[in-house]
Amino acid sequence: MDKDLKDQVILVTGASVGIGAAISRKLAERGAILALCSRDLIKLNDLVSDNIFKDKKFVLISQDLGTASGTEKCADVIIKEFGKIDGIVNNVGGPIGMGRFDELSDDNWIDTFNINVMSLVRLSRVLIPYLIDSNTANIISISSIAASEPGYTNPHYSSSKASLTNFTKHLANILAEFGINVNSVSPGTILTPGFMDFIKIQQSQNLKDSDSIEKNFMNSHKKNIPLGELGNTEAIASIVAFLLSSEARYITGSNFVIDGGKSRFIF
Repeated sequence: MDKDLKDQVILVTGASVGIGAAISRKLAERGAILALCSRDLIKLNDLVSDNIFKDKKFVLISQDLGTASGTEKCADVIIKEFGKIDGIVNNVGGPIGMGRFDELSDDNWIDTFNINVMSLVRLSRVLIPYLIDSNTANIISISSIAASEPGYTNPHYSSSKASLTNFTKHLANILAEFGINVNSVSPGTILTPGFMDFIKIQQSQNLKDSDSIEKNFMNSHKKNIPLGELGNTEAIASIVAFLLSSEARYITGSNFVIDGGKSRFIF
């Protein structure tokens, strides 16, 4: 599939670090023209300093997609810069505030739904008319296994990811007639900067023997994964690149679980 995305204009949201950065690098390798969006322009510039982006065509967009104005400005940049769009990789998201149900405020819930769900809702409103004109149109959302198997904390996050996955299926249903494929990818426990930050929070709350805390935390997660290892961002980037390719044109309305077998559900 080398260079199979050549000249396709693809938006990657939450592009600067972690899964988003891995996806951006993978798509650059495959020849895509990239619109890379993040709130952090410094990290975006760090990303594109990688040799992979040398001589590649891209635009950097620094906007907060948790706001209506941010999504509108992001879409405007893409259309003004390229005049078209062929794909959206909706990766932006995360929990805004963390904790148990009784520890979360209304703002935590609203802000989390804004960044995880409304970002795609708003981008879709603006960009679908342009996707209809593409012969290779795709929308891919990065969801989470928490959408199907919520844990004991961060219910605002798992609920928003369930909503995102449901909305993705809805878009697949209504956009199929226009040749727009819409799918979601649900990662399990992936080694990202965000995951490591979560471990650091645990360490800061337990100052004694922080090295053991990290080791025990990692081991406890690995025990719940049949393959025995935490995932890496490359695995997510690879499935996204496949779904954007011509080889996946008969796949729409599907959710791909990438979790090393951690999930207990079958369907």
